[in-house]
Amino acid sequence: MPEGSIIGWKKCQNGVIVKLRIPEEAKRSHAFGRKCRAEFADVIEIIGADVAISQHDYKTEYRVGQRETPDSFDENWMEECAPGIHFFISRIEAENY
Repeated sequence: MPEGSIIGWKKCQNGVIVKLRIPEEAKRSHAFGRKCRAEFADVIEIIGADVAISQHDYKTEYRVGQRETPDSFDENWMEECAPGIHFFISRIEAENY
């Protein structure tokens, strides 16, 4: 993955899209596909709602200005569906997920 902070895109319930900033200091990984994971992320923008709710656990809320940190982060890059904030590099990939 690129060095420095990067922008990531996440699809939440009801097709709501979240624009994330993955800070330089956040651990991150990706397996063999295009889905990535981060140790934590800052919510920059929410498109389609005021609050975005995770499609995965149906309870994690994403709010603009908030730093979202999962309960844990799996550093094994080969595990795509493991603990972490899941995101895509492009908005279109998140929208099509």
